[in-house]
Order: sequence, then C-alpha cells, then structure tokens
Amino acid sequence: MGFDDVAGRRQWNLEDDGVALRKLTGIVLLAFGLAGFITVPIAVWNFVRTDGGSSTDDAGYYSLLIPITIPATIIFVYLNWLSVSFFKTA
Repeated sequence: MGFDDVAGRRQWNLEDDGVALRKLTGIVLLAFGLAGFITVPIAVWNFVRTDGGSSTDDAGYYSLLIPITIPATIIFVYLNWLSVSFFKTA
C-alpha cells in the first residue's frame, strides 16, 4: 500500500500489488480453520476412547472436552473471520 498525490492531497492507493498474496493468505487461513475444526474433535475423541481421560467413571471425558472446546472455538472463529476479511478485501 502506498500514498498517491492527487491534486495536492495524499490518499491511500488500495489498488496495490499483493492482491494475489492477500487472497492466498485468506485461502490458507480458511484451510487451517477447516482442518482445525476437523482434527481437534477427532484428537479429543481418540484421547477419550483410548482411556486417556478418567478411567474411574464413564463421563470423565467431559472434564477434558469442555476446557478444550471453548478456546479452540474462539481461536477458530477468529481465524475464519480473519481469513474471510483477507479474502473479501483481496
């Protein structure tokens, strides 16, 4: 991005080089978000199924599932919002 001097005024030139890079960045971030939405639940489920959670009761995996789900959801929602904003402005 840079400034253009038009009639003595300086204004941003948004039609700059690097559009392909911003579009590629958006696509990569969308792919990471999608991969995270798929792999995190699978990893948690495999951890629970292999008795990595609580071995004393059947519902012990909830103590692991809830703390993992909340930050993962926040991170993936932010990354998807960021990638969509990159993709939209490209």
